[in-house]
Amino acid sequence: MGIGYDKMAKQAYLRRFVDKIEDRGPNVMWLDSGGYVVPHGKRYASIADRLIVIRGADILMQTRILTLGHAVDGGRIVAAITPSWLALRAEVLKNPRLMEHFPRWHRKFEEFVAGGYFESRWAEVTLSPRSQDGGFDIAARKRERQILDEAKAYKPSFLVKHPVVRAALGLFIVQESIDQVRVTTTSRFAPTVLQEFGHLIPGKLRLRDQRELLRWLSSIRDEPS
Repeated sequence: MGIGYDKMAKQAYLRRFVDKIEDRGPNVMWLDSGGYVVPHGKRYASIADRLIVIRGADILMQTRILTLGHAVDGGRIVAAITPSWLALRAEVLKNPRLMEHFPRWHRKFEEFVAGGYFESRWAEVTLSPRSQDGGFDIAARKRERQILDEAKAYKPSFLVKHPVVRAALGLFIVQESIDQVRVTTTSRFAPTVLQEFGHLIPGKLRLRDQRELLRWLSSIRDEPS
């Protein structure tokens, strides 16, 4: 299709079978399944196996948006965000309907939220395992304050209801050192959730629906760490 792309990125892609994923160029938007993504006007070009496909911003959800570090109790440390995270954040702020794709990529939403904590200068941001996560997806610490966040990628028509919030609050029983639990969603919370748990907000509980999530994302500085 006549699309030019960086020579170094092409060379790195051709070496993908001998390189570890951690060794790939940090400034390239790598696809999880092989290949990479480059901006193409207002859209993106997905390049893999010598095939170039023009895609919308949803292709960013199939790229590697975090660099993970060493393993710790409860998961792995977030070592860095990638250019894909920055691009995805910019696209989400430009078009919030892009969040409707997250329910197909639950893990990417967890990674996306974890990247937000990292860019907000929280220390020791930890992403929990895909399964047996202990009831939370992200742990973060800042100035001796520790929070746990449960990320829920739901369709707009699917509200976060009481059982999810109750389960999150149950973390206080098994995690004595935490100061606050959070539930972050691409959707909204059922109206009665705020009525039942309002007395815990904002001290012990923070509920972030799509509107609050967008507000948080827009407050994060633009410069990569």
